[in-house]
Amino acid sequence: MPRTKKHKRGVSKKDIEVKEVFKEEPIKEDIINTPPEIIKELNNENKSSNKGYVPVIILIILVLFAIFIPKREVVSGIDYSGSDKLYELTEFAAIDEKIAANLVTIKGVKLGDIPTTVKEKLGNPDFQQAFDPNILNFEYSSTIDTLGSGILLHFEGGILTRITIAEPFNKYLKDKIKIGSTTEDLYKHLGKPTKIEHIQESKDSPKAYKKIIFGDLGYEFIIDKDVIKYYSFVLPDKIKNKGAVTI
Repeated sequence: MPRTKKHKRGVSKKDIEVKEVFKEEPIKEDIINTPPEIIKELNNENKSSNKGYVPVIILIILVLFAIFIPKREVVSGIDYSGSDKLYELTEFAAIDEKIAANLVTIKGVKLGDIPTTVKEKLGNPDFQQAFDPNILNFEYSSTIDTLGSGILLHFEGGILTRITIAEPFNKYLKDKIKIGSTTEDLYKHLGKPTKIEHIQESKDSPKAYKKIIFGDLGYEFIIDKDVIKYYSFVLPDKIKNKGAVTI
């Protein structure tokens, strides 16, 4: 039986459309009868549109990275004391002797500590509250055996920046200057303050207190009717943002 010569099937318009749907490729001159300069322009536009996806993809990756990668927590404190001796407030009259706040410890806790270190020394706080941005407050009573909050600790960015002493902690103090002392006693022992301010009790209260600041020592006293209501240890002016040593 003689062989029948097979004829190659020509490329139809339908075949071209199917091919372009499943495989994106440059437009070819042998398929579509289009002037070469038009084909070249179309191919360049196709390449440019593909390049436009790259910065978008990178932006999406960066956003996902920022959302799902956890922020690094502070894992070490800051030593504001340098090589100087530390003075424990429950054993030494630190305020009477004008010891700078960065050299004072309260139940072993000092400025520059991190929350983990504080919990190791004092246990979990009786009350804890967080605020944006990166503000955390601890209040202690039961673990330090006081009726009501005796110590209030204020952290900024994971670092202890303020230690406040309240009236229930008076029983541990060796100082003559303590909660309940008068402004006259305060000036007599510490001399002239560096600044005096007035602060509102709360944003919803019209009541205001006087804040007497001894910036060179890092002491801040809140006064109500000429009597110390509570006081805080903060960084002295001379070492704020200076000489911090990570430990």
